[in-house]
Amino acid sequence: MSDYSGLPDIDNASAVIYETPDPAPLAASSNISFDTDPAIDHRAFDKSQAQQVFETSVVDASDADFVERGHRPYSHLRVSTVPETLNARIARLKREVEEVSRLKETQQQAAEIDNLRNVLDSFSTKNDKTKNQFYSDLGSQSSEGDRSQMKPTLATTTSFTPGTDLYTSRLIEADQRIAQLERIIGTGKVESPLVLSLQECQQKLMLLTGSQKGLGAATSAIQQVTASLEQLRTVHQQLSQSMAYAKDIDLPPQLVEVRKVDQLYEKLPALESQASLVPLILSRIKSLQAIHADARDAIDAIRDIDNTVQTLKTGMSEWMETLKSIETKIQDHINLSKKNQEQVEAWVKNVESRIANLE
Repeated sequence: MSDYSGLPDIDNASAVIYETPDPAPLAASSNISFDTDPAIDHRAFDKSQAQQVFETSVVDASDADFVERGHRPYSHLRVSTVPETLNARIARLKREVEEVSRLKETQQQAAEIDNLRNVLDSFSTKNDKTKNQFYSDLGSQSSEGDRSQMKPTLATTTSFTPGTDLYTSRLIEADQRIAQLERIIGTGKVESPLVLSLQECQQKLMLLTGSQKGLGAATSAIQQVTASLEQLRTVHQQLSQSMAYAKDIDLPPQLVEVRKVDQLYEKLPALESQASLVPLILSRIKSLQAIHADARDAIDAIRDIDNTVQTLKTGMSEWMETLKSIETKIQDHINLSKKNQEQVEAWVKNVESRIANLE
């Protein structure tokens, strides 16, 4: 306590009271009203959330069980989202530009809208070219089922009750889209894949929406091709008739070659129909070749084994003969030893009798 004895202490007897004054109200803290303008005021919106607004949800009900079980909900429904494609985005922007063009007020706004429309048209033409190239590349590889243009990102596996409006509306929308595609493409026995059918529909639409110059050039080219085909058909008929009349006559080598070429052309459809079997046949031939090579190696190994077995058999027969000869010799020795034993016993008995007589 001696260290703190020199410090001042609280003086309760002092008449001076120190108090802090109350804060004065500021003029800035008064009620101030701010005007709102919806054209300027906006809230922060995430870009990913904005892109999710235009995504399409796809419901996969291939493994779903729709059997009524009372209070138990449906299960095994997989919901996936397909991001908005470039064509859909361009179409949406075109619709928005058309809506804005209806609301234009000044000439400057009209010029800006026309500029936007031109930019979107240029994007759409470029996209059509790339899409046609993509469809042509994809049509050649349609058997592999490459659908890299639209890759749905799988969301969560959800189960819903029959009263859920959200999933019901999505299912109805998907059903309507599928029905519309079936009406456009045509149902029934569809042997061609969907991409080729869409490509054919797109080509027809391009022909319908094309310019008159392009249609005229296409029709003229088609007419030229049909005329050349007719000429070739008449020439072929004339040649066939002349060859029919000249069956029994020795034909020149040129006509013989022409006949061979015609026979080859007649066999082309059959070869084209069997072209799909050629890879399978080649693969089977390769597998058979490998099997034959393995069989040849196995036969060589079996022959070697047979040779070794034959040598072992000959060796065993030789060993058997030697064993038989040894057995005969041993039997002879046994008989000889028995005879010797009998003789020795007779000699011993004779000696014993002599010794007894001497005693």
